[in-house]
Amino acid sequence: MNTEVLILVMWVCSVWYPQLVTSQRCRDGYELSPEFVCVDTDECETYGDPALITALCGSYTLCHNVPGSYYCTCQQGYVSPSGTTNFTQRTECEDINECQSVPCGSNATCHNTKGGFRCECDKGFVSNTGTPSFNTTMNYCKDRDECESSPCGSNETCHNTEGSFHCTFDPGSASRNNTTNHSEGKIAL
Repeated sequence: MNTEVLILVMWVCSVWYPQLVTSQRCRDGYELSPEFVCVDTDECETYGDPALITALCGSYTLCHNVPGSYYCTCQQGYVSPSGTTNFTQRTECEDINECQSVPCGSNATCHNTKGGFRCECDKGFVSNTGTPSFNTTMNYCKDRDECESSPCGSNETCHNTEGSFHCTFDPGSASRNNTTNHSEGKIAL
């Protein structure tokens, strides 16, 4: 083959081949790549902006790409009104009230939050990690030993009780009103 024919063939291929290939159609969920190959359309990446994902899937959702398609799920702490786990139609996921399942255990108060919950230990109790609140079922509230902070006066003995404490006067000492013990908040003079 001579050089002129080769150049003519290359020119024809460069002009006409892309037009022939670009007329190729990919099935739904796929798009033509620059290499003229059908590749998966990542709908989640296409709509990567959270506002656009909300437009595609709905509020409080996550988008999951699969070959040729996508599906949506509710974020943790949310559920679809229909109860379906995976969906492709726009769905407004609703907050789950985790407090209905009593995740905090005893001696704590549960507060539902958007997508979760928060537990606060009742007065006289502290979480097993020492924090005033927690949001996991791995934690729990235990009695706080108020006597560790020496709340009683001199000539008194502190007695820790479940969720509280009380003070008793040592033998031979007496209070102004002749009582022998008192509870939290009352200190003998």
